[in-house]
Amino acid sequence: MTQNQENKINSLETLILFCEEKADTTANLPEFDQNLAELKSTVAEIKLTGEKQKKGLTGIAATKKQLRTKLIDLGSDSARKLTSYATLKEQFTLLGTIDFTITDFNRFSDLELRDNCQIVYNAAQEILEDLGSYFINEETQAILQGAINDFNSSMSAPRLGATAKSQLTKQLVVLFKRAEVAETRMNASVELIRNSNADFYNGYQAAGKVIKRGKASLSVRGVVTEAQTSNPLKGVTVTFIPVNGTAKLIQASGNGAGLVKKTAAKGGFNIKSLEGGTYQVLFQKPGYAESTQEVNVNNGELCVVNATLEKK
Repeated sequence: MTQNQENKINSLETLILFCEEKADTTANLPEFDQNLAELKSTVAEIKLTGEKQKKGLTGIAATKKQLRTKLIDLGSDSARKLTSYATLKEQFTLLGTIDFTITDFNRFSDLELRDNCQIVYNAAQEILEDLGSYFINEETQAILQGAINDFNSSMSAPRLGATAKSQLTKQLVVLFKRAEVAETRMNASVELIRNSNADFYNGYQAAGKVIKRGKASLSVRGVVTEAQTSNPLKGVTVTFIPVNGTAKLIQASGNGAGLVKKTAAKGGFNIKSLEGGTYQVLFQKPGYAESTQEVNVNNGELCVVNATLEKK
């Protein structure tokens, strides 16, 4: 999946969770539950398809690498034994044909590796009855030929894998379109209670908002200083508590009380990603009076939150 698709699937999962927690409200909305069920099944299918797409070429490449390593070991071993035979028997024509080192085998392209291993196999096959004392026999030849065949098959696998990946990519487009239809129909149902249940409506809108998780950019930046000296304060606990519709983000952060940061040595703190909304920000440090302020965070914009603390 693309980064945008991953961002979208994250927002859909958050939306589904929100709707399931508010089942008492959604149960009264016409056709909402049917479309939610369609969305859930489609999201599950999207995730499964995305996993297949992600693992496909990676698995093919790993298998091919294993088969190449195996063929290098077998081919170089057979070539080394044949070289010993040709040297001792003064078979110089044969020596010129199969005198490959392990370095040569490692440097060969895939095609060269396959072809030169086949040359080694064929050369041994012609004089197989003379090679028993050189540890080359029908069994070792069969193993080598099998490795050649397996590696040859793996050489076409990436092309087949690319085709399969293309098909999965097209399938994802269809699935995301299906999810979009289900979400659009859910949105139409929710519009019916926009005014009568504003809390649910605002929470629904916040849950379904796509949070971009590609290249990280700062959402919030700030510095905390001491009021009396204007010196930066290290170790100040800065807590962002959502006001109204952004509780989902706080739950996802793993801290039920809010999103918590600590100021660094120079009194600064950064938050890379924070859902847009209104937050109550609490600044705390032992020996200092607490300070609070309310801030508005807009998606895609940097919010600067500075504070000063009075020493007790």
